[in-house]
Amino acid sequence: MLQAKLKNAVEKSELIQNQLDDALLQIEFLHRQADNQKYQESMTSTGEKSPSTVEPTVSATDLDELSEELIKVSRNKYDLQEKLKRVEKEAEASKERVLFLESEARRMGEELWIANERVANQGRELGDVHGQLSWLKSENERLSKEMEEEKRKAGGVDYSKYEEMSRAVDTLRVEKSKLEWNLGEVTQWWNDAKWRHESLLQFRDQAKNTLDGTFLIRKQPSDGRYKWRLAMWDENSPDDLKEYRRVWFETTAPEAKRVFLSATFVNWECALVCNKFDEANGKFGVWVDIPPGRYEFLFVVDGEWKTSELYPTVPNDFGSQNNWRYID
Repeated sequence: MLQAKLKNAVEKSELIQNQLDDALLQIEFLHRQADNQKYQESMTSTGEKSPSTVEPTVSATDLDELSEELIKVSRNKYDLQEKLKRVEKEAEASKERVLFLESEARRMGEELWIANERVANQGRELGDVHGQLSWLKSENERLSKEMEEEKRKAGGVDYSKYEEMSRAVDTLRVEKSKLEWNLGEVTQWWNDAKWRHESLLQFRDQAKNTLDGTFLIRKQPSDGRYKWRLAMWDENSPDDLKEYRRVWFETTAPEAKRVFLSATFVNWECALVCNKFDEANGKFGVWVDIPPGRYEFLFVVDGEWKTSELYPTVPNDFGSQNNWRYID
């Protein structure tokens, strides 16, 4: 249908083009007649006569009519050209639509072929299933006949034993469920224990790598400040911590405000706060967990290093004295 419209529009365009060419020729012819008429009039006014034959004159009305006709023809030509463009656009869109529909048809054909293949495969599988079902039916019939034959030979079936066996099966099924439940709990406990064991091993390895060669100092709440713990962490920790001894260190400093204890068991790198336990006599002391051995120590009384009269002394490298004691 679009091709017919396009062909009709082309034919109309050609016809109007021919009419336009004819009108242009007529206008050109009329212009020539007008020029000849002007020439004749000029010759008449000068008293001369043209040797040519006098041609019929063209009036202004005829020229106006021809001009209007030419304008109409031009408009029709323009309208037909616009219509031709629209028809060409519609034809191009229809062509693209046809190509798209052809592509969709091919795609749907491929999908239909795949679906047919699937249906064929399902049909074959269904046939196989029917064959297996027939075989199972025949086997069932055969086994039923054999069972009837065995019943006949055995003189019938003792249903009391069958019921007893059913009850035993039910009991075993209940026990099996309980055992499976208990097994699940035991498995969960076992997995939890393995996870905790792995966590403890990981913590021990991390502590060994992190705390090797360091001291652990744990500060208790203010009402139990005597419970200081000082222990050397090494490759045998924490098993060797039970070998440590809790030792009491004290000194007398009646006028002191703050007293600290530093010793060789901390390599003189830190000091422990001593608590004032006897206000009347100005005595300070602290509990320390240390392994057996010989240790030197000093008290820091308000910023000054002091020895205690309660312990023996020994010279140090700085020309002064250190207290010392042996822990066994």
